[in-house]
Amino acid sequence: MKPRLIRALQRGGVAAEIRTDTWGVWRTRDRRGRVIGHLSGSDIDILRFQNRLKPVGAEDQTVLVWGGEREIPSRPVEMGASALVNAPLIDASVLEALFRKTPSPEMRERLRRACEAFRNDLESVSAAAGHLTMNWDRLGAEARTHRPPNMQGPIIRRESRSAQNRLNQLAHQLTEIELSILELTVLREVTRTQLARAHGLRPVLAERRAQAILLSLSEFYETRTRMC
Repeated sequence: MKPRLIRALQRGGVAAEIRTDTWGVWRTRDRRGRVIGHLSGSDIDILRFQNRLKPVGAEDQTVLVWGGEREIPSRPVEMGASALVNAPLIDASVLEALFRKTPSPEMRERLRRACEAFRNDLESVSAAAGHLTMNWDRLGAEARTHRPPNMQGPIIRRESRSAQNRLNQLAHQLTEIELSILELTVLREVTRTQLARAHGLRPVLAERRAQAILLSLSEFYETRTRMC
């Protein structure tokens, strides 16, 4: 993907799936004109997870518009876009690298939806509790002793209670190290090198552990969805 495609989307263009795992980009929402470039399915999944692209309508998942920052100076946009999609995988976030290394569109969608669900649950609980981040050490310990966190602030809404229950169950299933890797990978989007340093692992092993944890996360949320 080239920086000009990012700029086109930022300026009101759209991306639409034109064949399996390939997306075309138009300069405007009128797609009767010519396609100015193409994005891979992995590019799309990365941009969607980062909230840079969103569906035009609630039901239409095959036409996407820009949902991120719009007014960015021309030169920084070019540099930022280049860094976003053209950087070597060794410098990319672990999550981005895993998306790019997953050839199956179905598997990438499963991973993206699980990561989004996890992030949304955490944001829901954090907002209800009146703080911005989750203390995973506390959550993990309390989940394992079946005691809910002592959350201060507004009365938790039903959605937040459901999110809290899911996070408690997730913390009960994963170790503290796995929870830390999950947070670093999904929420902070660290690089493979940063993840490896945080846990004293070789970079390749750090990425493999992150991949295994994300697969577990995907299975967890799929199971929870089937139970609803």
